[in-house]
Amino acid sequence: MNSPAHNLLTRLAPQLTQLWQQAIALSAVSVVSVLLADVPTLSTIFLLVSSVITAAYFLVGWRVDSVTFCALLTVYGFAVGGVIFSIAPSASWYSWTFLNIGVWWFLFSYSAAARAPQKAVSLLAICLAVLLVAAAINTGWYAKFFDATGLAQALTPLRPLGLIVFPELIEPNQFAGMLLLGAGLVSSVKFSAMHNKHRWLVLLLLTVLLVLTQSRTAWLAVIGTGVLWRYGLLFRRNRLVALGLLSLGALTAIGIGWRWQTELIAFLRNPPSMLLIGDSLSFQWRQDLWAWSAVALTDFPLTGVGLDGIESVVHLYPSGRVAASEIIHAHNQVLQTGLDLGLIGLGAFVMLFAGAGYRLWQSSLRVPQQRMLTVGLMASMCAFGVFSLTDAIAIGSPQALFFWIPLGIAYGITTTPPQVTQQSKAWIACVVCGVIGLSFALGAQSLALTRSFVANEVAFDESLELPLTDSQALWLAKQSADATFDPQFVQDVLEARQMQGQREQGRQFLLGKAYAAEADLDTAFAAYVQAEDPIKLIVLGWRAAVVYEEELAADAFQQAYQLDPERTVLDVARYHYFQTQDYDRAIQLLTEANSEWPESLYRDQWLHTLGLVHLAKEEYAVAERHFLNAIDLTEDSELRLLSQVQVADIYAITDTNAAQRDALIQTVIETAEFSGEINHALGDYHAAHVSLVAAQPFYAQAVVAAPARFWWHIDLATSYFEAGNEDAALIALAQTDFHYSDYYAAVIHAAQGEYETAKTFLNAALAVESENVVEYWVLLGDVERELQNPVAAQAAYEAALQMTPENTEVKEKLDALLSR
Repeated sequence: MNSPAHNLLTRLAPQLTQLWQQAIALSAVSVVSVLLADVPTLSTIFLLVSSVITAAYFLVGWRVDSVTFCALLTVYGFAVGGVIFSIAPSASWYSWTFLNIGVWWFLFSYSAAARAPQKAVSLLAICLAVLLVAAAINTGWYAKFFDATGLAQALTPLRPLGLIVFPELIEPNQFAGMLLLGAGLVSSVKFSAMHNKHRWLVLLLLTVLLVLTQSRTAWLAVIGTGVLWRYGLLFRRNRLVALGLLSLGALTAIGIGWRWQTELIAFLRNPPSMLLIGDSLSFQWRQDLWAWSAVALTDFPLTGVGLDGIESVVHLYPSGRVAASEIIHAHNQVLQTGLDLGLIGLGAFVMLFAGAGYRLWQSSLRVPQQRMLTVGLMASMCAFGVFSLTDAIAIGSPQALFFWIPLGIAYGITTTPPQVTQQSKAWIACVVCGVIGLSFALGAQSLALTRSFVANEVAFDESLELPLTDSQALWLAKQSADATFDPQFVQDVLEARQMQGQREQGRQFLLGKAYAAEADLDTAFAAYVQAEDPIKLIVLGWRAAVVYEEELAADAFQQAYQLDPERTVLDVARYHYFQTQDYDRAIQLLTEANSEWPESLYRDQWLHTLGLVHLAKEEYAVAERHFLNAIDLTEDSELRLLSQVQVADIYAITDTNAAQRDALIQTVIETAEFSGEINHALGDYHAAHVSLVAAQPFYAQAVVAAPARFWWHIDLATSYFEAGNEDAALIALAQTDFHYSDYYAAVIHAAQGEYETAKTFLNAALAVESENVVEYWVLLGDVERELQNPVAAQAAYEAALQMTPENTEVKEKLDALLSR
């Protein structure tokens, strides 16, 4: 006995033939467009011809109401203009390929659904199901799973099936949006011809895929729209109850927001690290991205920045959190579409979605036999609306097929006369083209100048003579800070300006970088505080600690902790551990963090650092417990190995578990070939428990892996020097230019009796740092004394005493010098 689905296809086969032919022809055109995307001349000709054909079909062959005609033509026209005037023409041209394909699919879906609703919807549902399979194959699941190697290898042979339609890997969150848009149509059509057990299988498959995406916004969308679909729309008798519940829920949400607005704002600024599956740290940089995307949209309200031009623009704005590599889209559908098309194009796009929803609602009331389909499409659109609050599908991406096709079906199955006349079409087209032309005429100058900034065609020294807007000044300063870095240029561009809101924070961020580059750390600190940038404050704090500006360092760490305690507590605790030796304060901070954020992504690092602090306090049992907890908790292989070295260190100190200690060290050695941190830890272990000679190869590998860490060079030099190899020690020190390396080189030369050379190195170190370095001045006094320069020796000792007046050792040396 054949299944209901088989019987349905058998009955529809004769009528589907014509639709299949059109779909195959359309797919062939789509594939040609994709294949030609990397051949500029042919793709240009092909897309120009296809654009003319599409526009001609708009004006002549498409039978539709005037509102829909106007909205789609406006979207299409601003997309064409967005390619011509785009900030990033190559990216926009690539996106235009898929937007053109999407519009063709919209027209096809509309026309087919209007002529033969049942057959067309069945065909298009099958097409979307096939596209969902291809998208699932071509989704980068490893972005959501730490260990997806086996899954990636299993999908590799199937990748060509996905590459036909989706040339690039799909991000799992975007696949969630595609699933929300396609599931309503696919499940609605299939449900009408399935037994209950088959329906449950479809629902189970869609649910599993949605869970795998780990898109929390998509989960929320499914829950909300599922309730709306089941109790509010599909069955009329429950509609009033559902609408009442939704109204009550909305009023409750408004009341909660009004009552606890301060707490909610604090939550948005610093949300907990773990929500369901995955972390909410992405929400923090999303906030920054939304703010700067909104600024970009206000900079280009009429034109937008062109299709897929967001990455080329937003990364020019000064942001401490968002890296250019992370920007696929604006992570908000309204912002993304506005940046693609401008505000007028965005309005037309919203009109298309709102018009489809209104028509589907009316059709669900008037045509009961279509209620399953219309409610399914409405539910998909509602779910996508919730999803689009924190994610987006760009209208020029291949994924956009998943809203172009359902939109076309929604308009097709609900189309009603009167149809717009050819004369009306001509007038509408003239008005739309006039609006588009005026918009781009008004915005062309700003776009042209910004495109020059993106392409680095405007010289920095010439740009100050241009009439720059606030945002353009920020762009130039950001380019200078990231590329040539001329601190004076940054200050010249920004210091005389007064900005507002996000731009002012960006201005302070760049001024902070400029002041820090000129070693004006106090002014840089004030700028970073106004920029509310905790990460830069942490960097500034460590820099101040290195040059012994302890008060500034303490203030920087404190301010950073107040701005973002969860992300900065580790550095603040390490500051107290390494710099001030305030072990109790470090333990207090990490213990409170561990208690307040038990699901934090940083918890393994907190536990490891707690182990280090307790180890420094010689509380070995407590330290061992923390290290073992870090080993069990962490998914970071390097941190696990570092903790294992520390456990072995504890066993060596307490002279226990010798066999286990040797096994741990051997395991780490076999794994640590390219890790600087682990090799340095192994060097410390061997220096403390085996010999300095045994530590040398590990220190040497650490230096190769991380040559910028000057103290590792000093550790290596120490191991050579203590082993009697002074020449090798000096070679190790010569590989870093930090002033402490010069001091240590002076120590080695002084020990060898080469006092003139030692004096040269000391003067080089003191030229960089002359305050709070008592040991430099003491050694200089010793060297001058050996060189028979008593006056210079006395001056050096007195300089050391000014820093530490109670230093008895220096007093004794000075008294001995003066008594001669």
